[in-house]
Amino acid sequence: MIAEDLLMPLTPLGERQNLRRYLLTEVEDFDIATLATLTTDAWAHDYVDQLRINLDTHHLQHMLSGDDWFAIVVCDERDTPVGFEIAMGRTVYCRGDVFTGYYVSAFTVASTHRRRGIGQWVLEGINEVAFESRGADLLFSAFHRGMAGSPTVQSTFDKMADFGVTRFHRSANYGVRVDRDPPPNVTMPLSVTRVTSTGDGWQHHVESEAAGPIDIPSLSAFDAHIRDHYDVGFALDKSFQGHYLSAEQDDGVMLWVGFDNGAKACVSYAITPLIVNDRVLKPSGMIQAVSQQGCSNDQLEQMMLALAHRFRELGCLAISLYDLGVIPMSVIDNLRLNADDEFDYAVRGPRAVIEQFEGVQSPFYVDLT
Repeated sequence: MIAEDLLMPLTPLGERQNLRRYLLTEVEDFDIATLATLTTDAWAHDYVDQLRINLDTHHLQHMLSGDDWFAIVVCDERDTPVGFEIAMGRTVYCRGDVFTGYYVSAFTVASTHRRRGIGQWVLEGINEVAFESRGADLLFSAFHRGMAGSPTVQSTFDKMADFGVTRFHRSANYGVRVDRDPPPNVTMPLSVTRVTSTGDGWQHHVESEAAGPIDIPSLSAFDAHIRDHYDVGFALDKSFQGHYLSAEQDDGVMLWVGFDNGAKACVSYAITPLIVNDRVLKPSGMIQAVSQQGCSNDQLEQMMLALAHRFRELGCLAISLYDLGVIPMSVIDNLRLNADDEFDYAVRGPRAVIEQFEGVQSPFYVDLT
């Protein structure tokens, strides 16, 4: 049950069937631990004996970092959360065009409140705020195959005139453990610089210059590169900036990796908490958006090995990534990363917008949040 004083700052978005729907825009306005309890119970019901992301309080607070986010929360008659979803502001590029978007994630309905229309009511609230109040062009999401509310999303948008869902890319989740045995040694000299940002430019945090200084482009130049060279990509602003470019946290990080021939790559990663049933595991080092310029397959493999060692030192269980067309399959095979789950990357919104994502080709510069 939520204390009444924590519900007061929330914006009400309707009542029905002893349920109340709210708009959440400030972390301080709500007891995030109650949302963590909801996701833990609901996802344990949906993922029995399966590995899943642990949406604990810390991880939810990380998702709610950065600018321009909101969440829809549905509470029962005792003011206990029984459904919610997070929408994180993103600028989305598609074939050079720029769209205002929201990355929607953590869709949850309490296992004891299924078949009451709560999921659809949450989605309708997301649509109302994103499209009607905030002028969004689209919503972006990654559906876990057969899970994560995909049927509910599809049925909700099927009922909306001139709206729809376009799934534009399917990817397996590849991973290998790093906690038991150390990964193979890195045999090439690498330079590594972490970048952070609070505005228009980078702040450089040099970790190694073993291969010489890295010629890192300006933030604006790299953002333009993403827009012009990827069929689908995220700009380096809004929640993407909050998740990967904040110097105040280490859950999401962006690195530039350089080689002695001038080749370089930009890689972002997230330290992602894991759980099976009620057993909390070590986290996974999850590689997210990657861009490379002039790197050979051998160099990309060396970068991956360096990241594997980094994650091991950080106490991670595994290194994992999604196939977004940047890391070649030969490198994934050489590193013996195994595929398990599959995810569909998708956009939803007005058909005139989402149809532009049909037929897009990898590589993509996106993440899975």
